[in-house]
Amino acid sequence: MKRAASLTAAAAYCGALIALAVWSARSLHGTACQDVYFGYHQLQARSSTGLSLPVPVVQMCDNHTLPLLLVAFALAACAGWAIMLQHMPRKWIAALCACAGLGCAIAFPYVPSTDPYAYALYGYEAAHGATPYAASHARTSDRSRALNELYRLFPPGSSNRVANYGPVAVLQYQAVAFAAGDSLRRFVIFQRLCNAALLVLLAWLLRFVRPPQIGRTQAAWAAFHPLMLLESVAFGHGDILMLVLLCAALAAYRKGLPALCAALIVLGAEVRLVAALGLAVLFIELGRRDVRGLVRSVCAAAAAFAGTAAAAMVVYGKFTFGGAPAIEAFSSPAILAFDAFGVSMRHVGAGLVVQAAFGLALIAALLRARLYRYLPFAALAALPIMRAWYCQWLVPMIALDADRRVRVAAFAAASIAIIAEYPAMTAQSDAPTWGVILSLQWLLPAAAALLCEWKASPHSPAAAAASPST
Repeated sequence: MKRAASLTAAAAYCGALIALAVWSARSLHGTACQDVYFGYHQLQARSSTGLSLPVPVVQMCDNHTLPLLLVAFALAACAGWAIMLQHMPRKWIAALCACAGLGCAIAFPYVPSTDPYAYALYGYEAAHGATPYAASHARTSDRSRALNELYRLFPPGSSNRVANYGPVAVLQYQAVAFAAGDSLRRFVIFQRLCNAALLVLLAWLLRFVRPPQIGRTQAAWAAFHPLMLLESVAFGHGDILMLVLLCAALAAYRKGLPALCAALIVLGAEVRLVAALGLAVLFIELGRRDVRGLVRSVCAAAAAFAGTAAAAMVVYGKFTFGGAPAIEAFSSPAILAFDAFGVSMRHVGAGLVVQAAFGLALIAALLRARLYRYLPFAALAALPIMRAWYCQWLVPMIALDADRRVRVAAFAAASIAIIAEYPAMTAQSDAPTWGVILSLQWLLPAAAALLCEWKASPHSPAAAAASPST
């Protein structure tokens, strides 16, 4: 029975991802879109330009078929993935499913944001000797058709014109740009291939840092959650590099190498700053157990920071961990609440300071109580905007956490996260739509964790049936 369930789930997982890629490619033709806006800045590139890019950008489209296909088939794939995680098939079947998922993601027909082309801009600027941290054109842009096209897509003052990521992330984009040559299509495909390789590496690392009650194949399979395939591979987001560095840091810590762990966390923070929370966890634990290890780790972290900062100053002319997160109407619980009380987007700054203070206080309380497993949830709660790819931060917890409640909540949050792509791909970025999306994104994981807690309680029907009668 379990074998039949696992085979059916494997077929559903692969079938949903293949159908999503094929039907999306067919539905892409004839799609009409409006002008694209990001926050306070108009991108100044009409979506007709986006659709004519080598890998089309689908945003603010009047046809809701594409986003509905994305949400429906992604949720179906998540269901198949979850059943496979509970009843793992043979290793070769899981490997075939992983390969099928990666193939669909690499060949996916579109991207739902201009982010992959923003990454291309930073990579090509760095490859041509210009800094991606300023809105100045590279001197060699007359010899690069790709860079000239990117400058037309991202004029000075537009959103994403200046790099908002640390130097390790920019280095990845620079390497991909060098490998792709003067071709934006090759850049997007090579970025997908690079992230696919990182996803396989993440799966391999999860096998070694899993808790004893989770099997190695199960831990590796966690990396191939549909959200990871879509957001990291198909849509090219760089959070996967941070996750790989953090898992490598955890593996180093388990091997008794805290100094290497600290250095890897610093590199991860130079991809996405949220990784710096790992450094706080490391220092707290070493301060309780190994003072000498703490000293070595602090020195290693300082050396890694100094070395990368000096290299970034020489190569890019500036060192930064990246700017503040984007702010967009209705896209976080705080901003949605401000809108409900009639606060305009021009005056949300004070409220966001309060939200950030609350988030930092919550993170500090979790660190003080050593409840580290809840830090990713707290980091998401502190952000002024919710993006689908941010929930990738929760996926490794499905393989790493021994607490079933946390694993279930992480799975629920990651599986429902794809619905946040719907407002960006359509013209439905309004308060009611975001209210429903944010409610699902926050209430569903909490409800799943509470249900799991109730099932484990001695008063649940399952526990009563399992207990011996008196």
